[in-house]
Amino acid sequence: MRPYHGSDLELVLGQARGNAYQDVGPDIERAGVYIRNAVASFVRDPVNGLTSFGWPRYDSTASTLVRLFGDESAVVSFENPGTYDAACQYL
Repeated sequence: MRPYHGSDLELVLGQARGNAYQDVGPDIERAGVYIRNAVASFVRDPVNGLTSFGWPRYDSTASTLVRLFGDESAVVSFENPGTYDAACQYL
């Protein structure tokens, strides 16, 4: 699907197949199921739902930033927020 502003909403709402400009493969389908399950875990328990889902509690000094579906795949990784925040020090 390629990322664009709001593309995550299509995964959350289960509309990726209907709105994609190309064929949606199994990785996109799995990514949609994954993100909907993460959202449901959070809605059921906003305090502990995501840790119960398997995500670490956020810590700005550790690899706890959730990177969803990077490099156009259904892979979820946990990265150090400093990797992304470093550019902000100049703002």
